[in-house]
Amino acid sequence: MRLAVRRPGARVLGEQKIHSILTWGIRFCVGLGWGVMLLGPMSAPCVHARAQVQEETRTQEQKRAQEATQAPPKRSPLDGSSPLATPPNPLGPSPLSPSPLAASATSLYGVKVGEPQTVKYQIGARIQTGAGSFAGVSLRFPVPNEWPEQQVRILEEELYDRAGDVKYRVLDAGVRQMMVAIPQVPANTSANVLITYEIRVSPVMPPEQTAGLVKPAKVTKETKLFIGDSPQISARDRDLKKLVGELIPPETPAWDGLAIFHRWIMDNITETVSKPQSTSDTLENKQGCNEDRAALFVAMARAWDIPARMVMVEGGQHAEFGLADPEGNLHWYPCTFRGSGEFGAWSRPAVVFQKGDNIKEPEAKQRVRLIREYVNGKGTVPPSVQVIRRVVQ
Repeated sequence: MRLAVRRPGARVLGEQKIHSILTWGIRFCVGLGWGVMLLGPMSAPCVHARAQVQEETRTQEQKRAQEATQAPPKRSPLDGSSPLATPPNPLGPSPLSPSPLAASATSLYGVKVGEPQTVKYQIGARIQTGAGSFAGVSLRFPVPNEWPEQQVRILEEELYDRAGDVKYRVLDAGVRQMMVAIPQVPANTSANVLITYEIRVSPVMPPEQTAGLVKPAKVTKETKLFIGDSPQISARDRDLKKLVGELIPPETPAWDGLAIFHRWIMDNITETVSKPQSTSDTLENKQGCNEDRAALFVAMARAWDIPARMVMVEGGQHAEFGLADPEGNLHWYPCTFRGSGEFGAWSRPAVVFQKGDNIKEPEAKQRVRLIREYVNGKGTVPPSVQVIRRVVQ
C-alpha cells in the first residue's frame, strides 16, 4: 500500500510502504480482519446596535414594504446562495458564540478582518482494492470550519456510489469533522470520496486600542479548554512559571505582558526543523519547530492565567490569546512565530483547519492536540489508500 499524507504545518511525506511508517499512524490488525489508520492533519459577536426609528409617512412605509417584497431574501454565505453551489451547504453555520475572534467593526478592541483570498481545497481519500474486498469502511477527516476570518462552502462532491451520505460533526472548540461510511468496496475496485470546498480566508489586523484589555475575570464555557494543561503543553511546569514571574513585572498590563512573552520566544528559542516536542523540552533545549514555539507561548499565557490556544493552518501553526475589554467581552488575538513573527495580527492568511489543542473524539480514549485523518476497514488483502488534502485549481 502506498500513500501520501500531508499534515498542516508539516512537510509532505514521500510515498512509503505501510509497514514502514507505523509512527505516522498506520496499523494492521490481523485475524478476523485488519484496519488502516492514517494520521495527518487533520462571530464577529452579535453587535446589538440601537436603531433610531424616525416617524415616516404612510407613503414611505408602503414604498419600503413594496421594495421588500420585490427584493430577494438575504441568505447566509453557507446556504448555497452562490451560483456555484446549488444545494444548501450541509456544513451549516459555526456553532461557536460569541465569535472566536470577536471581529467587530464597531469595537475599538476587536481585531479587524481584511480582504479575503479564495482557494479551492479538496479533502478525502482514494481507495483501490486488489484481490480482496474492503468491508465496513469508515472514513473521518478534519475539515475547515467557519471562523470570522474564514468562510467555507462545498463546491463539489465525488462519492463512490456505494458510499453513504457525507455527515459532519463538531468536536471540542469548534473543530469540524467529516464522516463517510462505505459498507463494502469489492475486489479490484476504485472508490473515491473527495469533497471540494471553496474557502475564503482573510488577514487579521490588530485592534485600534489595547489599553484597557485585561485578563478574563472568570473561566467560561468558551475558555475552559484553553486554561491549564493540554497534550504536550504544560502550563503548570515549575520552570515555566518561574520564568513567567521573572519576565513580567508587577502591574504589567495584560497586552504588554503577552508581548513580552512573544518577544522572549522569538529572541531565545531557536527555530528548527524537527518533530514537535513538549513545551518543557522546548524550554529546556531553547529550540524547537514553529509549532513548539507557538505551543510555548500558549503555555506561558496560561501560566499567567490568560486563555490561549493553538491554531493549525495549512503549512504552519500559530497561537491565539483571549483578553477581555472593559465591558467584559472576550476577544481573541493571533500571534505568529515564522520569520520576524507578528503579535496581535496575522497578515499572511492560510486555510484554518483547527483551533484548540485539547480535542476529544468519541471513538478515542485520550485527548489529542491535533485531529487526524482516519480510514478503517476489514479485508484479507490490504487496499491502496491515498489521503487527499490539496489545493486545486
